[in-house]
Amino acid sequence: MAMTPQAATVLRAQRALEVERCRRDCHHFLFDSQRVLSKDEHDAANPVKPFPDLPYLRVMLDCLLVSGRMLAPDATAYAEPLGVPKAHLVAMARSGLLFIEKSRDVFATNLTCGYLLWRARARPHQLLMVQSKTEDDAAQLVFVKEPDIGRVSFMENHLPAHLRMTTWPRSGAFARDYFTNGSQIWGVAEGGHVIRSNHPSVIVSDEAAFQPEFDAAYTAALPAVSGGGQLVAISSAGQGAFCALVTAEVLDGGPGRMLPGLSSKIVAGGIPVLRVHYSADPARRPGTPEGDAWLAEATSGYVGGRQSPRWKREMEIDYGAFGGAKAFPEWETWQTGPIVCAPFDPTGYALYASYDHGWNNPAAYHVHGVNGDGDIVTLWEFYADRVPVSYLARLIRGHDIAMPRRPEATIERDRLRWAGNPYAEGIRWTVADPSMWAEDQPMTDQPNKSIADLFDREGVHFDKGERGGDQAVVEWLLGHFWADPLRPRYR
Repeated sequence: MAMTPQAATVLRAQRALEVERCRRDCHHFLFDSQRVLSKDEHDAANPVKPFPDLPYLRVMLDCLLVSGRMLAPDATAYAEPLGVPKAHLVAMARSGLLFIEKSRDVFATNLTCGYLLWRARARPHQLLMVQSKTEDDAAQLVFVKEPDIGRVSFMENHLPAHLRMTTWPRSGAFARDYFTNGSQIWGVAEGGHVIRSNHPSVIVSDEAAFQPEFDAAYTAALPAVSGGGQLVAISSAGQGAFCALVTAEVLDGGPGRMLPGLSSKIVAGGIPVLRVHYSADPARRPGTPEGDAWLAEATSGYVGGRQSPRWKREMEIDYGAFGGAKAFPEWETWQTGPIVCAPFDPTGYALYASYDHGWNNPAAYHVHGVNGDGDIVTLWEFYADRVPVSYLARLIRGHDIAMPRRPEATIERDRLRWAGNPYAEGIRWTVADPSMWAEDQPMTDQPNKSIADLFDREGVHFDKGERGGDQAVVEWLLGHFWADPLRPRYR
């Protein structure tokens, strides 16, 4: 049946009212309207669904809005009533910062993508950056080829036509979403370069603990934040700059009571930190029938259950879960066997090197050889702390070094001389820890440089390695190269 002119007018008015309400109120847009849909790849039967309307997600959204100066600290309908101290909300608004440490799979990334979508639509000419370890990872959150691939573009594409502000494919490019009001969401790789070259309204760093260059990105973002921008850093537990920041000295620990699974604090530097534990979700809360059932199923793949270091790191937000245990408990026995071999002439071996920089912690440089049968041997090692880059570079290039003193060293403090790398001329390439490319070394009257840059100046060039967990390397050695210690594939 055709719609009467009067009914059409009413419908247009209703839609215009909905458009305006969604523009003004992020909570209405993401939760109350039920218009924004997310995709849940874990649910094969029902992968497309509205945002789950849970109190802890409402609290998180209030904190995003307050730190983005979109909502006054005294106007939160959820954060303060559910236990976030007013002083912490004021700190979020004043600093423009929000760090979120979380368990895995608590919908934090989806919620933040929803916040960015709302902000792009509600405010014109916003430059909203989503930063991940690689550009490909960031693009998965923004746009990849088709609108249903990226998380933000998926949400926008599934809005009803009268709410949509995009026209595909014109509104999308790789890692970019463009809106008709001049706003854009841009997915970028880790590091500070792109941030410094632009004037972002919001920077979201997803899984910041797993970005080796997060420290450089954080430093580059601070001027934008102090100028009215916003930095949101979200991550599950992992070692690195994010861990160092959120576990720094607590200046204000907040109240003893909040919504279960949530806590907040202010740490050194005035950084507000919101902690989101899986128990914030009532369906996962231990001590309830539903929560206990979920917990039993969720821990079934972890050796040791809830006591597993992996579970503790991924779900309990325990940064030191893998600390304290020996990686190779049988090493004292193994070092007298075939894994440790006598020095030999590696003629016929292809030579490679690896480097892990340190100052307070030791710097480690190793030369490795691989023969035609695939046998791998580590041939030479330098391992010491408190040795400057200029000396290290000379040693790596094959020159003997002699230092004047090392009074603060903890490893062989009295040692001042080392023989140079005997294999310097034959090394094909050297791979190094990717954190060495973080631009965090102050220079006189020049932009900050990275450790890799400092080595470049000394004539030593490294290839940037891929970030990998220490535990993964241990499992690789134990599960493959040293699966049979009497017949090692690596010595």
